[in-house]
Amino acid sequence: MEINCTTNRNLAEGTGDDVEALAEATSDDVEEKGSRKKHRWLAGKIEKMDEEERKKTNQAASNSSRKDGSKPKYYAKNLVPDENVIFCVPDFSLLLFMEICLIARSNIISLVSIDWQGNPIQVPSNWCHQCRRSDRGRTVQCQKCSSKRYCEPCMTRWYPNMTEEMFAECCPFCHDNCNCITCLRNVDPKGKEKIDFKPNDDQKVQYSMYILHVLFPILKRLNEEHIKEKTTESIIQGSSLSDVQLKDAKCSLDERINCNCCKTSIFDLHRSCPSCHYDLCLQCCWELRDGNLQGNKEEVIIEYRDPGLKYLHGKNACYVEMAAEDPAPKEKQTHDWKSLDDGRIPCPPESMGGCGGGILELMHVKPLDTVSRLLNEAQELLKMHKPEDMREILEQHCSCSDFVKESNGCDQQLRKAASRENSNDNYLYCPRAINIQHGDLKHFQWHWSKGEPVIVSNVLETTLGLSWEPMVMWRAFRQLKSTKNAAINCLDWCEVDISIHNFFAWYTDGQYDNEGWPKILKLKAWPISNLFEDGLPRHGVEFITSLPFKEYTHPRDGYLNLAVKLPEKSLKPRMGPKMYIAYGVHQELGRGDSVTKLHCDMADVVCFFYLVLLNFYMQFPV
Repeated sequence: MEINCTTNRNLAEGTGDDVEALAEATSDDVEEKGSRKKHRWLAGKIEKMDEEERKKTNQAASNSSRKDGSKPKYYAKNLVPDENVIFCVPDFSLLLFMEICLIARSNIISLVSIDWQGNPIQVPSNWCHQCRRSDRGRTVQCQKCSSKRYCEPCMTRWYPNMTEEMFAECCPFCHDNCNCITCLRNVDPKGKEKIDFKPNDDQKVQYSMYILHVLFPILKRLNEEHIKEKTTESIIQGSSLSDVQLKDAKCSLDERINCNCCKTSIFDLHRSCPSCHYDLCLQCCWELRDGNLQGNKEEVIIEYRDPGLKYLHGKNACYVEMAAEDPAPKEKQTHDWKSLDDGRIPCPPESMGGCGGGILELMHVKPLDTVSRLLNEAQELLKMHKPEDMREILEQHCSCSDFVKESNGCDQQLRKAASRENSNDNYLYCPRAINIQHGDLKHFQWHWSKGEPVIVSNVLETTLGLSWEPMVMWRAFRQLKSTKNAAINCLDWCEVDISIHNFFAWYTDGQYDNEGWPKILKLKAWPISNLFEDGLPRHGVEFITSLPFKEYTHPRDGYLNLAVKLPEKSLKPRMGPKMYIAYGVHQELGRGDSVTKLHCDMADVVCFFYLVLLNFYMQFPV
């Protein structure tokens, strides 16, 4: 009886999920359901062996020996995973053999032939590591590991940029960029170590002082703002500044307070209505007292005229009138809300979101001395360390300006972005990822502190070369529970429900609507899980590996990434990473553009362009 058996250490440990682990780890194609049943039955037989039968088989295994007195090969040592052999076991010794494998804690990815005397005999195999099948014709064996084989269909479909000679020299598994279903869903512990970014103690001190030097002016301004509002409150209460009484807002760590007027987040001091809990930030308080409130100005209402369905498909517009029953939007009234002469601020009227009956009270979220204490500690640290090198980063002259003058912008680290006359900022800093050294961080910081974009080219040269092809992404994602996602139809900006398989299949094959126009779909913020690594573990490792200037860009270990500094239990903003995947056509149709529009994000954003796939077979006549 021939058995193609794949086990792992979980099976050896006897965990409850062994059967499913066997079934999932052995196949990539739906056609192998029969094979999975065989594995499931085999694992089930092992689990059902009672204690007495285990003792018998253990004793039999320990007493078994060859004529020369040596123990059988399959019991004398752990079997090395070898994909060039298949275990052929007689019926009566099946349970004995599998029990021995469990005792030896062996990782078996099959092949040994065993005769009736228990002597192992190796036989050749065409078992493909990619598709887990041996019936797809000729295979190429890797000479480096001498265990992995890839069949010709898999090499052609999943690795079009590799030749057979490259497979024979070093296979994708040895390169650590294999995209079979098992490798895509499992990350080697060594791979996880590669993405950990841990600066040494000296670097931590240097980075901490840099953060302190940059944020100190902001902390100083924040303290001045608090003193300013406390001074106003002392006049209202008729007390000295030190005797001002403030109420506690009682805000938990997992709660965020937003200004009801300008919608910004509130860090500490703010005013709130005791009746309706209308919250107002300090900036809005000052603007209201000055009679120049910006956060709650009248909305700019733009009338949208529907050009009709024909216009979306390239024809003349046929405007559709808005329904008469649609109520006109109410304009916000700001002239009725004014502060009192003594500085007090009444709650705004109901038309502006308040109750109109209370007086806003000054409240605090943090302990009263938090900002002043932090400011004093920061001043002491700056006196002790005297970060002259920090000031050099912000004040030194960048060498890029000299390159522009001398080479007329032909330097490889510069990219022309504008053609303004009498300007020295027409070029952007554009280093190549593979050429970035540790000393280039200061160069990056100089441009970043000026608010200039930085373009890093050829980031994939620093990775292991894992494929980002659409169908590879689907194979990595398809085993998760959620297979439906809401995509945006860029033609009319409506959401459509689509399976992940169809989305990735249409990415390369194309899809047309009833009018003959290509469907331009877009997935935003995908996958939907909070952690990118949960949905696509191998691609998550590949992504973090490709990040340049990890001091800023690493989502967990970036020491200069301020989002990492937030308290563990605090309500953190969702900073990603997330993927944006969109269709596109070579021709400019004038409708349904999938390019991300210019917008304002809540924080600095690092954007990576991983794949632009050109399909020359999809033509559309305009």
